[in-house]
Amino acid sequence: MIRIRKAKEADYQSITDLVERAYRKAHDSRRLSLAEMRDSELFIPELSLVAEMDKHRIVGHIYLVKVSINDVYPSLGLAHVAVDPKYQGLGIGALIVYYVHQEARKLGYGSVVSVGCKKFLSKLGYRTVSNFGINFPFGVVEDQCIAAELYPGALNEVHGMVSFPLEYM
Repeated sequence: MIRIRKAKEADYQSITDLVERAYRKAHDSRRLSLAEMRDSELFIPELSLVAEMDKHRIVGHIYLVKVSINDVYPSLGLAHVAVDPKYQGLGIGALIVYYVHQEARKLGYGSVVSVGCKKFLSKLGYRTVSNFGINFPFGVVEDQCIAAELYPGALNEVHGMVSFPLEYM
């Protein structure tokens, strides 16, 4: 059985270890560590969640950060979703994405943007940002820049540039 809950300080080492295992091949030294991110004003503790299995084993982690579109429309950036490689393919990633979307809606957010993981996230309702008239300010492949509306029409009137420091995503 999988349980989703807010991450707590006692989880930090387990989360760090999990992220290292999940992203071992995709390490990007430009990104802030999770410890650095927790001290950032862009970090939202309510949107840092873990998935745990029997005996409180953490098998997944996700967190979203504050971003904006055109410096006026508040949005969220998917910083990462990580699932222990031993448990990938079981739906845990989708479960924590759906759950964090619910929590984000409760906090009043209407959208989430991300760079990468398009194959996975497109199954969960994410679409290329050009579908919304949104773009990113740095040299990434546009096709990998994706967004999801947390409620229908959330991005109907929103157009422009996503604003955030690259190391946050």
